[in-house]
Amino acid sequence: MKISLDEITVIAQWPAGAVVSYSEWQSLPGQETTLRHSTVIFSNTGSELLWLRLHETAAV
Repeated sequence: MKISLDEITVIAQWPAGAVVSYSEWQSLPGQETTLRHSTVIFSNTGSELLWLRLHETAAV
């Protein structure tokens, strides 16, 4: 599987995290490429970056 990201935008950020949106293209050999628009909430604990929530919407 090949995954490409674009349109990466920081919607909001604070010292311990951020909300980020992006578009994600996914492709497998012999199959159509799909596009999803995603928004993720990150938490930065200082030693690691955690994904707290992920929302994906398939583009049709």
